Amino acid sequence: MARDLVLVHGFDAKIERGTRDVDFAINVSSWEEFDSLKDKLLESGYRADQKMGHKLHYTCSKELPWEIDIVPFGAIEDGRSMIAWPPDQDFEMNMLGFKEAAQSALIVRIVIPPENNRG
Repeated sequence: MARDLVLVHGFDAKIERGTRDVDFAINVSSWEEFDSLKDKLLESGYRADQKMGHKLHYTCSKELPWEIDIVPFGAIEDGRSMIAWPPDQDFEMNMLGFKEAAQSALIVRIVIPPENNRG
């Protein structure tokens, strides 16, 4: 979706998405910071996935379902660039390269008009 945002909003390209899922990598300093972000998203209308702690569900103003993955990285990684999900640390994800990608990422600001803020 990042590619689509840059092409559509930066270059006025017409993009048709094949899926309605969006992945966000979030640089956090602790699991508490991740949980706080997730709680705020849940309070604003996102719904938690029953099986995957990083997946949220959302229905847009056009009544279309979206899947949102918020994947944390940063200070919560161990020395192998792995994260282990609380509470049992029984599910691990490799975050190799996420810090480097963030350091060279293109910053894009998206302003949503008030009449479209749920779309």
